[in-house]
Amino acid sequence: MDYDKGGVRAKKGYFFTPKGIVCLGAGISSEAPERVLTTLNQSRLTSEISVLGENGIESVPGERMRASHIRAVHHDSTAYVMLEEAALEVHGRQQSGSWRLVEAAASGDSLTENVFTCFIDHGAKPMAASYAYLIVPGADKAAMPTLSAHPPV
Repeated sequence: MDYDKGGVRAKKGYFFTPKGIVCLGAGISSEAPERVLTTLNQSRLTSEISVLGENGIESVPGERMRASHIRAVHHDSTAYVMLEEAALEVHGRQQSGSWRLVEAAASGDSLTENVFTCFIDHGAKPMAASYAYLIVPGADKAAMPTLSAHPPV
C-alpha cells in the first residue's frame, strides 16, 4: 500500500501466513512537527501486558513503558514480535473519547474504557523510517523468547 495522508508518506505491506502476520513499513517520511506513530494495536485492555526485554519477560510497570530494547509484547493471547529494533511505547490505561472523533455520523457520547495501546514512535519529521514486526495470535507469553530469537517467518 502506498500511504499518503496528512503529510505522512509510507510504503506498507501485510502478509498473512499460517505462523502469523508479517507487517512491514518503509520510506516513512513527514515534514510535520508532530511525532509519526505506527500503531501495532489499540484495543480494550483485557489482560496483563507483558514485554520481552533485556531482563526477560516482565509486566509493564504502571500505565506506560517506552524503550527501544523491547523485543516482544504480549496482550490478550497475542504476541507482537519486533523483527527490527524500534522505539516502542506500550500503554495500559483508562482513556475517554467518543466515536464521533473517528466517524462524524457516530455518537458524540463520551465513553471511558481501559485501553491497551502499542506503537512505534518514528519521531518528528522522520525521513525513510521503517518497521518490521510479526503478530502471532494465540501465542502464550512464555513463547516470546523463542518467537523473538527464531521468528517462524
